[in-house]
Amino acid sequence: MNRERNRGHDRLRILDDDPHGHPRRKGGSPGDCAYRHHRVQDGRHRPRLTGFSVARGRTDIPLRRRTPGPARRPHIRRHRDAGQRQSREGSRAVSVGRTENSVFIKADPDLVWERTNDVANWPDLFTEYASAEILERRGRTVRFRLTMHPDENGTVWSWVSERTVDAEQRRVTAVRVEPGPFQYMNIEWTYAAEGDGTRMRWTQEFAMRPDAPIDDAGMTERINANTRIQMDIIRGKLERAAAEAVRS
Repeated sequence: MNRERNRGHDRLRILDDDPHGHPRRKGGSPGDCAYRHHRVQDGRHRPRLTGFSVARGRTDIPLRRRTPGPARRPHIRRHRDAGQRQSREGSRAVSVGRTENSVFIKADPDLVWERTNDVANWPDLFTEYASAEILERRGRTVRFRLTMHPDENGTVWSWVSERTVDAEQRRVTAVRVEPGPFQYMNIEWTYAAEGDGTRMRWTQEFAMRPDAPIDDAGMTERINANTRIQMDIIRGKLERAAAEAVRS
């Protein structure tokens, strides 16, 4: 049977074939009460069928089922890439600096590995180091002090670092124990056989201190320029050593 309910100025016509007088959706079972309260303009509430809309003040318009729209995607905040991540320290933004350079050396991987990881002899391999002092050896890790030649201002830079070698993977990781102007400095060297020689790759990740005389961008440019110079010098020395080994 049909029944009309009056609430204020709004009227709702419903099918009342439920023995308890509760409206239900098409195909629902008796007692399946599917309405919820809906606030109207006069501030009062009236029952409303979930999923249906009713024209206010009209009783001659049948109930219309509301087709649900697509589910809204949740907003996800994604972090920036590590190379773009920034933190705030004082009033200055501190970003992550990163350099990656490689060189092909026409020499056997074993020779390149042995010569470039002989830290005590780095002053003969690099032109920038005046001395390399071994402080401690622990298994595959060596702690040492590097001292550079005076720079253009006459300043001599020196610091302590640690290197850990993995001969099987042809990989070296290093950190600066005394970071100096850096907040941190992490280094990775890798070696791979390539054609008739060796590909040596150096990767450095760092962040400058807020009171450092140079920022991350400036240090990145400086490291890239100096790395290319030193790699070319090392390439020449090792290729000459490899040629001498063949002749002998």
